[in-house]
Amino acid sequence: MPGVFRDIELVYKGEAYKFTPTIRTMRGIEQTCEVSLSGMVMRATRGEFPMFDVAITYAAMLRAAGCASADEDAVFLEMGSQSDTNPDGMSAYLDVIIRAISPPEMDEKKAVASAEAES
Repeated sequence: MPGVFRDIELVYKGEAYKFTPTIRTMRGIEQTCEVSLSGMVMRATRGEFPMFDVAITYAAMLRAAGCASADEDAVFLEMGSQSDTNPDGMSAYLDVIIRAISPPEMDEKKAVASAEAES
């Protein structure tokens, strides 16, 4: 049976890591990091950027992808350095987390809705 989610590419310190999200992995990240992934998304939709939760979650995803050296503080610093050169730098990390917790069908439905809106 195919997985519910798709592989995600995580980039850290210029190196790419393949992260394969599963329900068990994502739930484990929520429990270990003491964050709510859906709550993080809800806060972001209200205009509140949960930067510490994003750093903690992204670091956990990196470790699950095989990057043992990823820690929250280093990820947070990298997020900040990305925002210096790219205004959307920090939000790009949240976008990766959202893709990781969204089944691929969600992307397909958005694409169809977007195409219909353009016609």
